Amino acid sequence: MPTKRPVKPSDGKKTAAMPEKALRSGASRSEPAKRSVSKRRPADAPSREGGNLYSSLFLKNHAVMLIIDPRGGRIVDANKAALKFYGYTPGKMKSLRISDINMLEAGDVRLQMQKALNGEERFFLFRHRLANGTIRDVEVNSGPILLEGRKLLYSIVHDITERKHAEEALRLDEARLEALLRLNQMIGEPIHDIAHFAMEEAVRLTGSTIGYIAFMNGDETQLTMYAWSNTAMRECQIVDKPIMYPVITTGLWGEAVRQRRAIVTNDYAAPNPWKKGYPEGHVPVSRHMNVPIFDGDRIVIVAGVGNKPTDYDEQDIRQLTLLMSGLWTIMGRKRSEEALRESEKRYRLLVDNAEFAVVVTSLATGRVLFVNERASILFDYPASKASEPQARDYWVRAEDRDRFVADLAAKGR
Repeated sequence: MPTKRPVKPSDGKKTAAMPEKALRSGASRSEPAKRSVSKRRPADAPSREGGNLYSSLFLKNHAVMLIIDPRGGRIVDANKAALKFYGYTPGKMKSLRISDINMLEAGDVRLQMQKALNGEERFFLFRHRLANGTIRDVEVNSGPILLEGRKLLYSIVHDITERKHAEEALRLDEARLEALLRLNQMIGEPIHDIAHFAMEEAVRLTGSTIGYIAFMNGDETQLTMYAWSNTAMRECQIVDKPIMYPVITTGLWGEAVRQRRAIVTNDYAAPNPWKKGYPEGHVPVSRHMNVPIFDGDRIVIVAGVGNKPTDYDEQDIRQLTLLMSGLWTIMGRKRSEEALRESEKRYRLLVDNAEFAVVVTSLATGRVLFVNERASILFDYPASKASEPQARDYWVRAEDRDRFVADLAAKGR
């Protein structure tokens, strides 16, 4: 039994004895009462230190973070960065389920949550909808966490929309360069085939389903439809498809000429004063974009695409403009080459039928390059062998030819 000894207060009076064990523990008489009325902290409640850590690592973290209950997908908590990113108030955010912001079907969302909970996968690529309806591409690092006795999902969300856009822009640029390379390789093919190839590439690069190319006349008063995409031709039920379109009578698609800029219409069904409707049997249009192509300050082509599943944007304008500008450059080169061949053909016809002798020689080698029929008769060389002799052979004295050549060189002609 523990020994007792009197406790002498400062006034010298004796008090009731306390167990020596209690004294050694430093307890006072009032402590048992205090312990009896104090509330015990629940075992799963975070300590003050734990709360500070939670606040620092989660609530105040600059990265977008969510805590999700995998049983139903309810958002248990979201930090300040998440509230700012998604655009919701704390109360509204905690009333949502992850399937409300994830663009996947609810069943697919549950499947991905289960993979994260089981540790099968940690990194995911999703598309999330913000409060204002904007869709963002996100990369999510998600895994299980034990919080207040419950197994939840702790997700860190990174917005990779701009990175995805940059990657897509690079992919489209590479695809456009490949298309331009193919166009350059088609230089020997008919212009009709080149234009149709460019049209199909424009449809593909912009994610559209229909497209067209029209050429402008010299005074910019009339458009001539030159190429329709294959899908447009299959779906169009107009019996007599017009080819010539006076600009003054065109509706929305003629605004690219009148305003001399790209025109994007992402809601074709909405009222628009520029629209004049389209004839019965025309391909239904949900979205439309067209661009004018310039040669100097003159519009030479109007190219358009339509029915992309999502909105057209600046990237689509850029791809269509650059591809069609490349088409016009290639067509210009082809026309120049054809004109040169035609000119050479006319020149050859003129020289062949001339009443005077024509001999073309190389100043560098002295080789005869060409003689016309009259020269062949005059010098008594068969036309088939007229280029075999040296140029000197056509001169009575070789030094006369040398002097003539030197004189031409001195005069620069």
